[in-house]
Amino acid sequence: APNQSLEPSPRLGEMLEQARLSGKKLFLMTNSSFAFADAGMRFLLGGQWQSLFDVVVTLAQKPAFYRRDSAFRVMSQHGFVKWSQAEHADVAKGRVLVGGSLRELARLTGWTGRQVLYVGDHLMADLAEPRRQAGWATAAIVRELEEELLIQTTEQYKDYHTRALAVSSMLRRLQSLDLPEEERDAALDALEAERHRIRCCAPGLYNSSFGSVFRHNADSTAYAFALKQHVDLYTSRLENLLAYSPHHRFYATRCKILPHDPD
Repeated sequence: APNQSLEPSPRLGEMLEQARLSGKKLFLMTNSSFAFADAGMRFLLGGQWQSLFDVVVTLAQKPAFYRRDSAFRVMSQHGFVKWSQAEHADVAKGRVLVGGSLRELARLTGWTGRQVLYVGDHLMADLAEPRRQAGWATAAIVRELEEELLIQTTEQYKDYHTRALAVSSMLRRLQSLDLPEEERDAALDALEAERHRIRCCAPGLYNSSFGSVFRHNADSTAYAFALKQHVDLYTSRLENLLAYSPHHRFYATRCKILPHDPD
């Protein structure tokens, strides 16, 4: 049952309706069958959910969808898939499309390049290929982000973070001081031990086994690195876009790539 596997999103419909009213075209693309998708969308958005979307694609078989050259089929009102190839008239009438390919979607809709923002929750299956193959803008839904941001507001995390910054600063400054070698080395050893203790303890605030989804010590995790490669935006919930105008422009935050890079 959908209520056992899906979390309600009370403002999702409001966000989609706001996007439509602003003149944007919306599409849903899923690897699931229509019956499966329909059950979930009815739970999330109600029985008229299809009216929110200009195009609905089922059984897409992502990521193969982005690389192959296959035509869409059309689902009849009785739930049967027609053998005839989908054409512009089928899209105009809001019929459910089955299978298909990225090339066919562009042909039938005219949606290409950065004018398309595609939102997904799987980096490899959803987001890497449309960005690479079609130049789409992409957005990732990362549910873990919500919890990690909450953890970063706790007093324990703030203490670890403050101490880590202080230790890093002292490690750099200490070697410029005119101290006896033995005294300097003892101080460096103590600071390195404290840095190691913080690095061992702090990740457990996120997850006792794996730490943060995004960071390992001073480096990005493989997931965070892939996120930077394949995604233009990331957020914990699609409804968070309600905080912005439908015409808002997002710009990347400048990050240091290597230590020599200017702030």
